[in-house]
Amino acid sequence: MKGHRSWHFVPAHRPEYLEKALEIAADALVFDLEDGVPDGEKDDARTRLAAFLKARRSIDHGRCYLRVNSEPTAFRQDLGLLQRWSFGGVVVPKVDTPGVLRSRMKAIERVTSAGRRIALIESFGAVSRLGAILEAWPLYGVGLGLEDMFSDIDLLPAQAGDLSRHVKLRLVVEAKARGLVAIDTVSLEYRNRASLARRCAESRCLGFDGMFSIHPNQIEVINAAFSPRPDNLVWARKIARLTSLRGGSGYSNEGGEVISPPKVRKARGILGRQGGGR
Repeated sequence: MKGHRSWHFVPAHRPEYLEKALEIAADALVFDLEDGVPDGEKDDARTRLAAFLKARRSIDHGRCYLRVNSEPTAFRQDLGLLQRWSFGGVVVPKVDTPGVLRSRMKAIERVTSAGRRIALIESFGAVSRLGAILEAWPLYGVGLGLEDMFSDIDLLPAQAGDLSRHVKLRLVVEAKARGLVAIDTVSLEYRNRASLARRCAESRCLGFDGMFSIHPNQIEVINAAFSPRPDNLVWARKIARLTSLRGGSGYSNEGGEVISPPKVRKARGILGRQGGGR
């Protein structure tokens, strides 16, 4: 997989969206069978997605994810797609308890062991149990779904800034403590690029690695926000150059720059993200 900056939801019941998906410069394409698909069109979505994948066997499966359903019957039907087709990973929604995560992951493992696993945290109950949830199964990343979560309170998004920040920081800290990728919730803003860019910058400063998207217009802004800044790249290359000159580990002073092991790790991390990779 190229990277983890932009995770684009593609509603599987819309043939025109499936056709355009491969032209989108998102790091991950999340073919959606859940919230993005009306209840009466779930079967059609599976059929259309299967036909799409069959016709395009040469696609980069590593960047293709499947968001399965949370409703038990629909989830069991989704497993058929995972068994028949290769995906880079699975996005599991509405993970409210450790038991829910284990149950769904065991069912997924019975049909495929390939791919990364992403858990979506979409309720206040899940936030309260977040540490236990993330310990319940080996994950690649954890994503946030504030739209579902905040549907339980009578505050508009603009009025819930403090609560949103608290939830986001909690998720980032728990994810970083376990070496997981942290993915921020979708933004409904896709027309005003400046507004979206501010939102992405705030997310990046909170420590998120990437963000979900719902419109192609959002991809370029998200990728730019979650890529290393040019000045940070210059600094990281300088540290890498000085490190190669001195060799070894420990602290030293090279060219007026104090070199420390944590600083070297940070520089390597920045350079590793340069192409969108982890």
